[in-house]
Order: sequence, then structure tokens, then C-alpha cells
Amino acid sequence: MLPGVKIFDLKKNTDERGAFTEIFRSDWKIFEGDSIVQSNLSISYPGVIRAWHRHSRGQVDYICVIKGAIKACVYNDGKDSKTKGQLDEIILNSETPQIIRIPGEYWHGTMCIGGEPSLVLYMVTKLYDYENPDEERRALNDLLVLDSRTGKPYEWVKHQKTEIKSNDFISKTTCRICGSNKLHKFLSLGPTPLANSFLKKDQLNKPESYYPLDVYFCSNCFLVQLLDVVTPEVLFKEYPYLTGASNPLQHHFSELAEEVIQNFKLAKNSLVVDIGSNDGTLLQYFSKLNLRVLGIEPAHNIAKIAEDRGVETVNDFFSEECAIKISKKYGPADVILATNVFGHVDDLDNFLRGVRQLMSDNGTFIIEVPYLLNLLKKLEFDTIYHEHLSYFAVSPLVHLFRRFGMEVVDVKQVPVHGGSIRVFVQKSLNKKQSQNVTRLLLMEKKVGLESLKTYLDFANEVFLLKEKLIELLKKLKERGNKIIGYGAPAKGNTLLNYCKIGTNILDYIIDTTPSKQWCYTPGMHIPIFPDKKFHEEPPDYAFLLAWNYADEIIQKERGYIQKGGKFILPIPKPVVI
Repeated sequence: MLPGVKIFDLKKNTDERGAFTEIFRSDWKIFEGDSIVQSNLSISYPGVIRAWHRHSRGQVDYICVIKGAIKACVYNDGKDSKTKGQLDEIILNSETPQIIRIPGEYWHGTMCIGGEPSLVLYMVTKLYDYENPDEERRALNDLLVLDSRTGKPYEWVKHQKTEIKSNDFISKTTCRICGSNKLHKFLSLGPTPLANSFLKKDQLNKPESYYPLDVYFCSNCFLVQLLDVVTPEVLFKEYPYLTGASNPLQHHFSELAEEVIQNFKLAKNSLVVDIGSNDGTLLQYFSKLNLRVLGIEPAHNIAKIAEDRGVETVNDFFSEECAIKISKKYGPADVILATNVFGHVDDLDNFLRGVRQLMSDNGTFIIEVPYLLNLLKKLEFDTIYHEHLSYFAVSPLVHLFRRFGMEVVDVKQVPVHGGSIRVFVQKSLNKKQSQNVTRLLLMEKKVGLESLKTYLDFANEVFLLKEKLIELLKKLKERGNKIIGYGAPAKGNTLLNYCKIGTNILDYIIDTTPSKQWCYTPGMHIPIFPDKKFHEEPPDYAFLLAWNYADEIIQKERGYIQKGGKFILPIPKPVVI
């Protein structure tokens, strides 16, 4: 960021009536001694560009978006400046309110982005002089602003970060479980790029799509969900995530397979189907015991990896139509698995009709989903991203499965992915629920998972966590420390984009997944290297983006710690270990 250009987060207080945000207080330190003497409101229609201008007599602008979204650009052409030629782009929107400070000596301008007009508040340090205004203007194409990323003249539209095609996503207005319109937005993480849309170097200068990331609570069936749904073809047809690249996940899947085989008497001709089977890691454990296995995986690149490993895989999205085809060819399945998949599904009705079609009468459907209670208690807000459409507690799941003549017969809490639940479902409403199900249903009611206030409180705690984390990282960086990111999980990109953590804080990120190496993170464009760079050039601090594997990583990197290296754990509260 250019010297003097600063972004300040504003606290948005929300309740069932709406939201309240303080925009100006005379005792705030963010104004750095600047005296605000005039405020102006500006309305711009989508696509309108207001550029370029600067203030040669010292006026400082503070800009805040009241409604809609804008892209603000700040450019330094100072002849003797160390940052001559630097261009900063900042996205501001009303859902995650912020104020940006722009010193007058820089050329700056704004563009209304998104699909609605923007309402922008300007707070300035000079009264406007109509006879002799402190304002030097240049027409859009008269000022030669070179883009430091390309070395070519800057193009406002080409680099519009919120370029969204209408056929890329839909906005729902009803709950995906019960169909109710009693939906309450309690958290907005701002427009963000897709969490797994890692970029190659030659893609950095191309438009990058951002999508709304708003979270809603249904007060009818108590489901927490996203309503802005990116089409599955965009999300999953090419996918960088490999389950086999994670040693903890391999161990987890091995234990899951052992549990299924021990608890369900599977004959050698039993069919085990894994929906969202990825690279076939889980099914390989069943295959070793001579059980028939079949994977269903929509990502072309990953389905091929599974096939190359000898795991028969149907390259398709699971649906009722897909289930009919599979059952005709392979017969009914005794076990159907969907680990960390069920929350990705928008049309749950179609999906469960497919499960009923494919599952044998005495079969079992087993899902693993991150547990909503863990998300709330541990402030795991970064597990919210566009692939994860639903955030489940046991209560909404019981309601959902009963609609399709199925019963949740058991639930087991497991530590994977920051705390998940393994849910066992069978046909027939005459099935009895285990004590585990009853216990969790009572606990969910007791801790307030059926109350909107619980979620509004969570949103407030997320904001406070963001402030504390940014403060810690900035202090460490100002002391001259080298900080890198450890792990490039999808959830890390929610955190990085929401907190606006880029290469100004993290020099780079390391990850063991080959398909992510030599790429850049979506939105913040932080380079990702193989993990050997971490050992060859040990940093002062490693920011643990893969915090859910903290114990395993700290054990693995004990040599780094013994030499004085430290880890920063962001969740549930920022701490140095």
C-alpha cells in the first residue's frame, strides 16, 4: 500500500431489525490528526468511472461506501518518490464497511462495480472552494497511469475485480431444506473469489470473478446457509484438492473404513459407493478387503487420478438420474458415503431421491459434515466459502431426512476439519435413534442454535477476531520479521481476503499439494511454493492457515521451533506458539 493510504475496518452491529455502523467519531485515532471539515455524498451507476484527480494543497480524502460497491484506485507519479509508478486497487462495499484514507498528492478515482448504484460518503479535510478548488483533474485517458503488473496503461474495466457473469451463480430466496422465506442474514464476508480458484502467473493480469459471501439463518428449520449459489460446473469441474495429499486425512479415512466394516456386516459382493470420491483414497481401504467399490467424482482431473489408481469412478455429479443409471448397472449399494460433500449440495431433494434410489433396503448412508456448533464455538469463520452451501447441526438434518422416509440412527463427533459429525442414516421411520442423537439435539437447543441472537453474537466476535489478528500481524511485520503462510487450504483464502492479508504481510505460502505449488492465492495473489522452501529459508514466523492440522504440523516442524521459529495460530483467537 502507498505511504499514507490506509484502510480502517468499521464495526457493523446487526440484529433482527437490521444493522448499525458508526462512520465518524471525533475521538477516533484513525483520522491521524486530520480534521474533517466537510462531507459529501456521491451516487454512481454501475460501470461509471470517476477519475482522475488529486489535491495539490494538502486535502486528504476519507471514503466510505454506504450502499453497493466500488473499486478505488490510487496512483503515485511523484518524480522523486520511492513508490513512483505504484498503483493500489482497493475494493470497498457496504456489506463489510471500511474507510479508506487517500492523501491528496496521489492521483485517485473510483468505479462503481456490481449490479447496483453505489452511494459513497466522502469526508474531506478542506472546505470546497468553488472559485479556486484544490483539485487537479485529468480525463480518464489523459493521464498515463502504468499498471505495475503489466507495464502497460491501466485499464479500469479489464481489471474490474468483481466481474460476474449472470450464468455463474443464482441468488435463492428460500431455505434449501424447508422452503421457508424466514431467512436472516447475520454475517457478510464481503465479495470474494472462489476459495479454490488458484491462479497461474499468466492469469494474474486477467479479470478475476468475485461473488457475494453472505450467511443466513433460517428461523423455521434452523439451517445456516449461503443463498448465493455458484454453479457446480464452475466450482468442481477442475479441482485442485487431493485427499491423498493429506496424511491426517489418510489416517482418518483408514479409521472410517475400519469402523464401517466392523459395524456393518458387509459380504464380499457388497457395493460401497463414495459420492465426491476425489482421488479414491477412502475407497482404496475398502477395495483392499475385496469389497466392490465405486466412486462418483465430477472433477475431470481428479476422476482420472482415481481411475489411474485402480478405483472405478463415474465422472459425474451425483443426482437422481445418476443414481438410476448406477443402480441398473451395479445393483443397490449397501453403504453410501459422502464425506465433506453433503454441505456442497444445493438441490438436497434431488440428491436424497438419488440416495434412496441407490441404497439397498438395509443399507446405510454415511455423511461427514463440519459441525455448526464447532464453527460457532471456535470462531471457524474461514470454513465459510462458496463450496460450502450449508452448515449443519443435527436438528436440521433430522428434519431433512424424515422428509424422505429416512432416519438419523446415530451421530458421532470426529475431530477432522476443525470438528465434524459423522451421521448414519437408514431407511424407514421405524428405526430408533441412538442416545448420541438425542444428546446432541438437546445440547443444540440448550446452547441457542435455534436463536438468531446466537448468530448475531458470532458475527460480532468474528469482527473482533479480525481486528486482533490484523493488529498482531502488523506489529510483527513493523518489527522487521519475516512471516510466511503455512498451508494453502481453501479456507485460508476466506481468511486472507476478509482480513485483506496480502504480500504486505506474508512473503509467500508453502503447501505440499503439487497442483497448488507455483500458483497464487485467489484475490490476494500470494505466491505458493513447495514446502522445502520453508526449511531452506526458515522465516521468523509461520502463519498457520491450515490450523486444523496444528498438532500434526507442530510435531512435524519441531526442528524449526527448536531453532527459534514460531507459529501464529489465527483461530479461535490469534496466538503465537
